[in-house]
Amino acid sequence: MVVFHEVDTNGIGYVRLSFDANHLPQESHFYMGLLQSVLGYMDTKNYSYGDLSHEIHLLTGGIVTEFTMFEKYNESDCASVCFEVKTKVLYENMAKAFALLEEILFETSFEDTGRLYEIVAETKSRMQSRMMSQGHSVAAARAMTYLSKSSTAADRIQGLEYYWWLDELEKNFEAQKEEVVRSLRTLLNEILRKESLLLDYTSPLKEEAGIREAFRHLEERIEKKEMSARASRREPVKRNEGLTNSAKVQYVCRAGKMFDDPLDYNGAMKVLRTILGYDYLWNHVRVEGGAYGCMSMFKRNGFGYFVSYRDPNLTGTNEVFEGIADYVERFEANEREMTQFVIGTISDEDIPLTPAARGRRSYLAYRTGLPFELVQKERDELLSVTDAKIRSMAPFMKKLLDSKCICVVGNESAMEEAKELFDEIKPLFTN
Repeated sequence: MVVFHEVDTNGIGYVRLSFDANHLPQESHFYMGLLQSVLGYMDTKNYSYGDLSHEIHLLTGGIVTEFTMFEKYNESDCASVCFEVKTKVLYENMAKAFALLEEILFETSFEDTGRLYEIVAETKSRMQSRMMSQGHSVAAARAMTYLSKSSTAADRIQGLEYYWWLDELEKNFEAQKEEVVRSLRTLLNEILRKESLLLDYTSPLKEEAGIREAFRHLEERIEKKEMSARASRREPVKRNEGLTNSAKVQYVCRAGKMFDDPLDYNGAMKVLRTILGYDYLWNHVRVEGGAYGCMSMFKRNGFGYFVSYRDPNLTGTNEVFEGIADYVERFEANEREMTQFVIGTISDEDIPLTPAARGRRSYLAYRTGLPFELVQKERDELLSVTDAKIRSMAPFMKKLLDSKCICVVGNESAMEEAKELFDEIKPLFTN
C-alpha cells in the first residue's frame, strides 16, 4: 500500500513506513514501548551505534521509530496500533536514507545487553523528568484508562504503566536481560510483514518515481507472513488514583464519556472549550484558585476531560469541575461576545502549515478515515455557533462528570485530606 501527498517540499522528502500492529497481543505492549526506544540506538551488522548516529545525522534530518494509535472518526473505542519509521531527507540522499532504514530494521543487534541497559535507564530517566514537568498530561492520560480500551493500550506502550514496567526492568535487568533480547527480536520479526506495510510520503509528483525506486530494495526484504486476527484489548478498570510526588502543587483531572455515537460530535464543542478556558475555568481555577492553568478536551469518540496545571487546590478544583454542567446550561452571550469566542477558536484551526505538516494532516485523515465533508461540516458548525447551541451541550458535560473518574498527580498531604475521592493513593515514582 502506498499513500502519496503531492506537496512542494523545497527539496526535502518526508517518508514514513507504517506497519499494522493490531495482531500483536497485549502482552507485547511493554516491549513495543522499549522497541521504539532501542531501534537506531544500538549496534547493527555494519555500524556501531555511534557510527550509525553519525550517518543518520549526516544523510537525513533524523530517523524516528514509534508506535502510534489512530482512532477511526466514526468508532467509539477502537484505535489501530501501527509501528512507524519516519525520516526526512534531501532527494539526492533518498537511496542512502532507505539503506539506513533497512539497516535499522533488519540488522539491529540486540545482544549488547550493556547498551540495552543504558537505553532502559536513559528512557526511564527521560520519562520521569517529563512526568515531573507535565503532571497534567500524566493525570489526563491515566484518567482516560479508566474508561477506554485504547487508552489502556496506549498507557502500556508509552504511558504510566509502561514507566512502572521500565522501572522494574531496570532494577531486575540482569535476571531478565536474556528474555528482553529474545522478546525484542521476536516482536520486530512479528511486525515486519509485507501484508501490513504502508509507504507514506510527501513530495512533488516529479520525485515520486525516485522514492519508490529507493524503497524497492527494502520492500523486497520484507517477507509475506500470514496475518493473525486483531488481538483483544484489555478492558478498562476504574481506579480513581491519587499519584503522589514531591511537588507542592496538584494536577487534577476529571474524565468521562459524553456520548456513545461519535457522530454526535459537533464543531461547536471546540468553541465550548474556548469559552470554558477563557471564562469559567479561567476565573474559578486560575484567577480565584491560583492554578497556573486549566484545560479541557472533547474528542470525536465521545471521551473528554478537564485538567488543572500546577494547582494549589484539589477539592476546590474538583468542585469547580462539578459546576461546569450548570454553567453551560445557564450560559448567555451576545453576538459580539460569541464572535470573540469564535475568533479565539478559529485562530487555532486556521494556521499556516509547513510541507511536513500538510502531509501529516493528510496522512492522519487517511488513517482515521476522516472525510473532508465532515471537516467542513464541523467548521460550519463552529462558525455558526450560538449561545443556545452552547447551552444544548450541558447534558454532554453532565454525562462526562457523572462518570466520576478522577486522577490527581501531586502532593501526598493534599490527597490524604481528600482521600474520599480516591480508590487508591500511591507514589507516582518508586525508590
